[in-house]
Amino acid sequence: MALTDRQTARKEWLESAIDAIQNAQMGILTSGKSELSFNGRSVTNLSPSELETMRRSYESELEKLERKEKGLRTRTVRVVG
Repeated sequence: MALTDRQTARKEWLESAIDAIQNAQMGILTSGKSELSFNGRSVTNLSPSELETMRRSYESELEKLERKEKGLRTRTVRVVG
């Protein structure tokens, strides 16, 4: 199933955001400082756990879009009987 233009743009944004978060996480490991710059905006003083929470949330959303794009999106049907 093809993604809409809006979903495609969101998918690209999520991929870029995840890369930026991972780079920020690597920066924390190497320099001990937390700094995230993305789309011309800079965020500082995020804890490692906050960055990880953001990354997981974005990856989950990205996985849903990728599954939809591949046609693997399914619906759960519950049968009560």
